[in-house]
Amino acid sequence: MRIDGCIEFASASGHIGGWVRCEDPDTVADLVLVAGDVVITRGRPDRHRDDFGGMFGYWIDDAGSLDLFDLISGRVKLLATVPGLEVPAVIGPLQHVREQAIEEFVQTRLSVLEETDLDRLARALKDEAVDRAVRQGERHVANRRKRDELSRRLGALQPAEPPASAARRSSPIEVPLGHLSLDGTAVVGQQGYLFLVGGSNSVLDQYLADPEHPGLVDTATRWLDRFSERRAACDAVGARFLQLVVPEKLGVVRDLFPWSIPAGSPLLGRIEDGVSRAPRLAQSYLSGLSVLNALDPEPRFECVRRTDSHLSCQGIVRILQATLDAMGFSLSRPPTEWKEVSVTGDLAERFFGVPLFETIRLPADGFCDALSSGVELIAAHDPPGGGHFGSRYVWRNTAAVVPMKVVAFGNSYFERGGDAGALSWWFARLFAEFHFVWDPRMDADYVATEKPDWVICQTVERFSAREPTA
Repeated sequence: MRIDGCIEFASASGHIGGWVRCEDPDTVADLVLVAGDVVITRGRPDRHRDDFGGMFGYWIDDAGSLDLFDLISGRVKLLATVPGLEVPAVIGPLQHVREQAIEEFVQTRLSVLEETDLDRLARALKDEAVDRAVRQGERHVANRRKRDELSRRLGALQPAEPPASAARRSSPIEVPLGHLSLDGTAVVGQQGYLFLVGGSNSVLDQYLADPEHPGLVDTATRWLDRFSERRAACDAVGARFLQLVVPEKLGVVRDLFPWSIPAGSPLLGRIEDGVSRAPRLAQSYLSGLSVLNALDPEPRFECVRRTDSHLSCQGIVRILQATLDAMGFSLSRPPTEWKEVSVTGDLAERFFGVPLFETIRLPADGFCDALSSGVELIAAHDPPGGGHFGSRYVWRNTAAVVPMKVVAFGNSYFERGGDAGALSWWFARLFAEFHFVWDPRMDADYVATEKPDWVICQTVERFSAREPTA
């Protein structure tokens, strides 16, 4: 049986993504990443790919420390197998994975090269520059096709009625509403709000998905099972458990999106409906979408960043307050004074190749200084080779108002505690001890060792389409 596929993305921090498709569309291949005879990790294609019309995408988070040169040279291989196939199919990387490897080589190894090696590298890079120019042209054509296809699909949607306070035909940056970014992943909405609609998580596809699709139903069921397993693991060590799902910007301020879309993705709706039907799960689940959608339009608009896919500090504080309520506490000293800071966001440079700025509000310095008294970072671990997954930060606070230990597993909505725009900053200042582990999984062994009072698992709506992990 023929198996087709490729590696579309790979990083030195252990993430590999792409697609695999069998000649028989009902057959699902098993994936195994190997170095010689040593198995590094296993996986399966479990993500819907609209370009192939089925569950042909895969995403592997635990590939270890990858040397990208080993991947493109074949020392490390991704193999696909199906029953009856004698020789596994080798899934090869795309050309831009080769470019990643060259960049990694230049950044990490250049300093140790001898003069003869530098001369050889210079000649190789000269040839590579010619090849890169050709590939950039090819990618431009491919991106243009993606933009045209997404533009066609958006054009088929029913236009939404904007809020009374919003302009109808342009945003304050004087760009037509609905203007797509150069890479076809983001779009301009009302009042200068930028929305992520594409990317590796295919956000718009998630919002337009069929809620009765068997793959979607199965994914929702597996998430509910995972939540139950996490709660049981916490119960076993006497820790209380809370599952937090942060909503997508698209769902929170959908009234600023140029087209009419649901208030949340069908997958999230099915997950939360399942939670509501299971009393024990409902006690351990916090819907960020419900928290923010309960607000009036203007304060709800303030809860998301204009040029970024994340929540604003005001949105983080709303989620924080709801989280504390679910834990039986309250934010006794909410910020009353704010300072304004001009920043750019993760969507800002996708449109015109230049940063687009916005003004955000953070708590005033006096408030931050007073709340930070007694806080000490006692442990910090960042994974070798860069990246976020596997980062771990631990704080202790001798002046904490809540004498408890909390462990959180999550992502950039917690962050590393740098400022009040993410949850770790607040938890480090409210609890006697706070651990943040940047990981979509809950490490039951870590929980059993630390024996915290509370465990929080946090994900974001657009990541829910991925295979649920521990």
